[in-house]
Amino acid sequence: MRSASPGSRRTRSTARESEPEVWPKLTGTGAMDPVVASAVDEAWQRGERKVGTDHLLLGLLHDQEVAEFLGVTATQARTALAGLDQAALLQIGLDVRGLELPAAAPLKRRRPSLASNSPTAGFRGVISRAVADNGGRIRGLTPRHLLRSLLTVASSDPAAQVLRQLEIDPSALRARLDEQMA
Repeated sequence: MRSASPGSRRTRSTARESEPEVWPKLTGTGAMDPVVASAVDEAWQRGERKVGTDHLLLGLLHDQEVAEFLGVTATQARTALAGLDQAALLQIGLDVRGLELPAAAPLKRRRPSLASNSPTAGFRGVISRAVADNGGRIRGLTPRHLLRSLLTVASSDPAAQVLRQLEIDPSALRARLDEQMA
C-alpha cells in the first residue's frame, strides 16, 4: 500500500504504476515508430487486443537490418507462430493440422491507434530494459536496442518460443549484437 495523508483513503499500488510508462512516448521517436506500429498491426491482424513480445518480434522483423541480423523474415516468424498455435490447440485435443484457412479477408473493425492498444507485461518489460540500457532515454532508442532486450526474455515468453521454433539461439545472437553495439 502507498502511504497516504491522514484522513485520506489508502490506495493499492500496482507494479504498472511504479514503472515509468514509456508505451505512449514511443510514438514520434523516429526509428521506433515503424517497429511499434508494425507490432500493433501484427497483433491486430491476428485478432489480438494486447501487443505482446511475439508481436514485437514480428514488428522488429519489418526492419530490414534486424531481419538480416536474425536471418529470418516476418513471414517465417508468422509461420513459426502459427505452428506454436497449432501445437497449443493439439494439447487441448483440437487437431487443426491440414485445415485450410480461408484467405485473410480485410478485418471489418477499424485499425487501432498505438495509444489505444494495451501492451502485455512482457512487452512493457522489454521496452523498459531497452530504455534502461539506453541510459534511461527514449530518444536515440533503436530497433537494435529493442532486439537486444528482447533476446533476454525468459524461455517461456512467446517471443522466446518463436525464436526456438526458428532454431535461433538468443544468447549467441545477444553476444554478437553486444559486440556490434560496443
